Amino acid sequence: MQPLLTIQAAMDRWIGHFAPDWVPEQSGRRQRLEPWRILHEGGFPCLKGEAARQAFNHIEKKNAVYFRPDADPCDLAADLFPCTDALVFDCMGDIYIADRSFTWTYVHTRYPWCGPYFARFQKGSETV
Repeated sequence: MQPLLTIQAAMDRWIGHFAPDWVPEQSGRRQRLEPWRILHEGGFPCLKGEAARQAFNHIEKKNAVYFRPDADPCDLAADLFPCTDALVFDCMGDIYIADRSFTWTYVHTRYPWCGPYFARFQKGSETV
């Protein structure tokens, strides 16, 4: 059985892997709740748009979780169904998906012109 992961813990791990230089105190109010902007602004290499959707659709999602940054930080990240398709998230606003090791992430934003984004993390190097 996988350990429970709060939204705060999931967000902290996500930021640690994909946005380690992101400092919310120095960001504007909106950016404080939008660490995905690091992907949008090129701070971490990623696939965007349709390429990101395709990468997400083809990756193994057996141990993936999803979470929303605007949820109560004490709530739990939810397990993702392994057969989930990127289209499911098109009407959900800001949502972060990652495997439990945070070796990859898929981020869908509430802005149709931003994302979605797909990135991989390898210890010692950042790769798409």
